[in-house]
Amino acid sequence: MSAFGTFAICLTTAYALYYTVTILLDLNKKGEEKTNDSVETFELKNVPDAPGKVVEETEGGFRVAKEAAAGSQPAWDETKIRPAVVEQPAPPEPPAPMFDASGAPITEGQKKIKAVEKEMVDVETRMTGEMTEKMLNDALIGQTPSVVIDREVVPAQGSTSAESENHDKGKAI
Repeated sequence: MSAFGTFAICLTTAYALYYTVTILLDLNKKGEEKTNDSVETFELKNVPDAPGKVVEETEGGFRVAKEAAAGSQPAWDETKIRPAVVEQPAPPEPPAPMFDASGAPITEGQKKIKAVEKEMVDVETRMTGEMTEKMLNDALIGQTPSVVIDREVVPAQGSTSAESENHDKGKAI
């Protein structure tokens, strides 16, 4: 048997013995050491005792005794239980049909395009390193541009995304 197998058997035996002893000790605790976990007791210091109020249940609700002078009958606040009125929400109205510029209804695909366009960020474009057609062809075909092509993404005003700023800066084609 390998060294690892021997180690695994010894460790498993040690764990089994340890947990057996732990469980047996927990089960055999003395009665006074056992606590009832469902009951919690709190001791509050420096809190004045508040006098209790008498509450009586009636047919349609309950009533609470008001404070009265010693020896006299208490006055009662009657409270009636009423079922809560829950208003059912009105069903949502279907959205008004949308039309494109020609007056035809917008399709689902066009709705998705409009939703994506709302989330798009405008990018301010500018031209740097102007080239003639011949220079551009030479740069693209020869893979060695005669002019350094500066590719730079300038975010629109109000955009501060670090990912959109200069992610390709300084790379030549």
